[in-house]
Amino acid sequence: MIHKEIDENRTREEKIESLNRFLRAHPLAEIQDLYKWLYYGEFGEIAIQEFYTEKKNAPALHSMLEELRFDGDNNISPENVWEPLGFSQRYLMVYLTPYYNMEYPLMRIVNLIQRSSAFQGYRMRFKLDWILLKDEIVSRNIGFSKQDFINFEDRIQFHQLPELDFSDTFRQNYPAAKRIIAGKLFFEYFPEFIGEPRGFTLLEDEAGSSVPQEEEEMVYPRWEGEAL
Repeated sequence: MIHKEIDENRTREEKIESLNRFLRAHPLAEIQDLYKWLYYGEFGEIAIQEFYTEKKNAPALHSMLEELRFDGDNNISPENVWEPLGFSQRYLMVYLTPYYNMEYPLMRIVNLIQRSSAFQGYRMRFKLDWILLKDEIVSRNIGFSKQDFINFEDRIQFHQLPELDFSDTFRQNYPAAKRIIAGKLFFEYFPEFIGEPRGFTLLEDEAGSSVPQEEEEMVYPRWEGEAL
């Protein structure tokens, strides 16, 4: 009953389809990456949200510029600007290169990350979704057994719900620059991306890069469940 009340009306079939999309896009994902994907979707990137305080805007921007440079040097440019995360999909993974190439400001990403910490996830929902994910993956016989999941949970002390990184294999094979942002905030500021992961532009010329400029602070309406 608790699960139904806080699950934001996502059906089991919708959750499984989300998992299918993730596996199709990331066929080399390991158990740790499945955990991270599910964790991101529910809780976001907690450590990064805490780091991105206003006084640290400059290093945050510098970090993104370095990652954009790496993408450019290695010809990395995802087709989509964003992709959903986890079963609850409270958070999105926003790819910096296609976002920046459409002439959107990087400082807006910093601001949205700061604000994303207000959207707190549900531990109970995450644990129930993890059970669903485990059962689904084991039933497919794709190389991960029930014992593999048990060993993973013991190793990370699952009951504490630690915030892990993606595996080395995942980061090596899917290195595109990205940031994790609350979906409601992202779509509130960029409604053109609702249901349109690649986005669109009204400009006749192809969007190019520009020097990011810091914007004035935006005031967002509070959403239900958002902290002050």
